[in-house]
Amino acid sequence: MTYRFDLVADSGHFHFADRGWDKVRFILSEFQPARKVSLMGNPPSRIRVVAVGDGPVEIAPAVLARVEELAGTSLAVEPLTRGATLRQRLKRD
Repeated sequence: MTYRFDLVADSGHFHFADRGWDKVRFILSEFQPARKVSLMGNPPSRIRVVAVGDGPVEIAPAVLARVEELAGTSLAVEPLTRGATLRQRLKRD
């Protein structure tokens, strides 16, 4: 089973240094584990993760800290439900 979540840049967008994006994809693919990791937005402001497991969304603090370091910003985790983020769904209700 898979579940999806976004890692959202608190500063508005990412500031990847030398090969930072490649390192982020590797870390999330190996340690989350994720089937797919992609950037969303222009400029990118979200990392969309399709992970293996039953959920709920949990990301190890050390993994999140390393991804934040490579992305150059702190990140918020937003679970995705039926094509909308949980935050978007709560705003509608």
